[in-house]
Amino acid sequence: MVWLLNEYFSGSLKSADGVSYKSHRGRGSEFAGCMEDTRVNVLEDLERWADDDTAPKVCWLGGMAGIGKSSVAVTFSERMDKKLKLRPSFFCSDSGRDARLIVPTIARMLGQIPPQIRSAICEVLRNNPDVAADTFLEQFRCLLVHPVRDANRQSVERHKIVVIHAIDECVNQSTVESLIKAFLT
Repeated sequence: MVWLLNEYFSGSLKSADGVSYKSHRGRGSEFAGCMEDTRVNVLEDLERWADDDTAPKVCWLGGMAGIGKSSVAVTFSERMDKKLKLRPSFFCSDSGRDARLIVPTIARMLGQIPPQIRSAICEVLRNNPDVAADTFLEQFRCLLVHPVRDANRQSVERHKIVVIHAIDECVNQSTVESLIKAFLT
């Protein structure tokens, strides 16, 4: 099934490569992660949020340029990855500035981990091979919401984290707005 998934994502359904936090770690100060004993309170707050089943499903880290959001995002991603809570991370950068690639890329990454999600995404791609032509919101529902919901019904661990960093730096601002609205509903 991984072959089927990769076939679709290398064909009509484009996704971005090199956008995970691991791809950017050590590429320079933008994605370097926090220095030891810095941003301790923010990171503790994020970890509490991640561990709280009753917390809101979306946590938005905002602030002025240069205050360390990128470092916090990398360090938080590393910590969640070590706890096996991180599912995809999408760091908007040169290879990932097209907001239209966020949903297919996250779906591709999700489909490579738990077999239940992979099966659900493959089923969507088999039944709707033209999903790339669908609206952004329909792609969001078909490739992310429904497969994750269906996998959760099959008792896959539910509390997983998706990190999207620097979404405001993406092109296609109308898609960015739709993505934010979709995550918040």
